[in-house]
Amino acid sequence: MDTLTFKSYGKINLALEVTNKRSDGYHNLFSVMQTIELHDKITFIESSEILVESDNESINKSGNIITKTINLLKDYSKTKKGISVYLEKKIPVSSGLGGGSSNSAVVLNVLNKLWDLKINPSALQELSASIGSDVPFFMKGGTALIQDRGNNVLQLHKIRKLWILLVPEKNLMSNKTQNVYNNLKASNFSDGSNTLKLKNTIEANQKISNSSMLNSLKEAAMDLFPNLVKTEATMIQSGAKSVHLSGSGPTLFATFQTKKSAEKVQHFLAMNNINSLLTSTVNDNRWNK
Repeated sequence: MDTLTFKSYGKINLALEVTNKRSDGYHNLFSVMQTIELHDKITFIESSEILVESDNESINKSGNIITKTINLLKDYSKTKKGISVYLEKKIPVSSGLGGGSSNSAVVLNVLNKLWDLKINPSALQELSASIGSDVPFFMKGGTALIQDRGNNVLQLHKIRKLWILLVPEKNLMSNKTQNVYNNLKASNFSDGSNTLKLKNTIEANQKISNSSMLNSLKEAAMDLFPNLVKTEATMIQSGAKSVHLSGSGPTLFATFQTKKSAEKVQHFLAMNNINSLLTSTVNDNRWNK
């Protein structure tokens, strides 16, 4: 191996329901996650030491998730091997699109093969869960039902291609995910039945309706990010039939059956000085082949 580059896909939550808070501080949830074409690129270069670099300055710190993942894998496997990793960042940071978790999953899968560690899939999945709640989903990607704190992943039928218009929020905050969950009200908790209904729709290969794409965190996120209320209204005025929150936000998104209809809304958003990213669903992690 001299240099190898892999795509690290983002995700959206087609549905997300929070059922209760756990004794360990995390929350149990039901969610349907879906990988999207928007991706980072991770390049692996032969090296005798561990080196992680990125075109995004916030990634070039020793505490980043890629370094954490490499060190965890080295401690688990007892390997003395090194690697140089370069991350080209395209997925907005701390956006609810799973960029960091996806990066971690790519590193786990790729280094398991490059270093010939032969860690079996179930053990690798357990390792991924110790890194972050969304990492287990990204070990395979595609469409999946997520349960518990994120460690319970059930792969679902591939959905029909959707075009996705993403509107990331520029004004971010530290400890965003924790703050959103802490801002939940009693009325935001549910039993997961809506997500399970969506799961059944997908398994029956039926069309996904906007009404089934609910996110329990949306109200809490909008309280913390007031700009989202105006952004959602503008998206609706621009032609989006429904607007959804991905993960704990603050990215909003709308789905479309055709690229043309998505581009039309994107054009109107640009006229209102709202930047957006056009992408689509993707049903495989090509690095995993």
